[in-house]
Amino acid sequence: MPVAGEHSDALRLQVDSTDVLHLAAVGTVPGVVPLAAAGRNGRGYGRLQSDDGVNYTWTAPGSSTRGPAVQCSVDGDYLLCDGEDVCKWLRVRIYTSYTRSSPVSSLVHLGDVYAGGTTDDDVTAAEATAGDVATYTITLTNAGRVGIDSIVAWVDAAVSGIEISTDGVSYSTPTTESTGLSLGALAIDASITLYLRRTISAGAGADPDVLDLLHFAFDA
Repeated sequence: MPVAGEHSDALRLQVDSTDVLHLAAVGTVPGVVPLAAAGRNGRGYGRLQSDDGVNYTWTAPGSSTRGPAVQCSVDGDYLLCDGEDVCKWLRVRIYTSYTRSSPVSSLVHLGDVYAGGTTDDDVTAAEATAGDVATYTITLTNAGRVGIDSIVAWVDAAVSGIEISTDGVSYSTPTTESTGLSLGALAIDASITLYLRRTISAGAGADPDVLDLLHFAFDA
């Protein structure tokens, strides 16, 4: 039975002890609260569904296959995976006092997250005119049941102005997994810090919806 902390859900990203959301999830069924959706789902509409109010499934956006039913008979956090790709998951919290015994189904809209707690420091007009460099940190924690190895981070090729580092001194901008920044291994409950540096060039124009997109891979 998949529970919170399995699959790619094991690697948690946090800023000031608050989870960084990969995507914003809107829509649910009675008694079920979406907590987080894997970035691998992509944007669009997925489906949260139960035939009996106890066993729940997730179908990711663009997928045609319901994931395996997960029995959620007691209150708690559960991981619902898509039927075609287990890395496309929805983490939910179940409140059995509010679930229904009849079949329920709802579309869940997944969208980009803006001002999500990482590099959400808005740039003022004066900073944009002069140029601005800011640094941030993200804590990566192993919330799974086993150790994870070979953690790699890289910046999406479509993103500009973002660099990453393991020590806050030497920064780089790898854009593929093969050239990614090696972060080593994490034992259960262990954490590591990833440093980010954002550079806004002098005279940059206003843009209200800039995305800072990072990728992570690991073995478990």
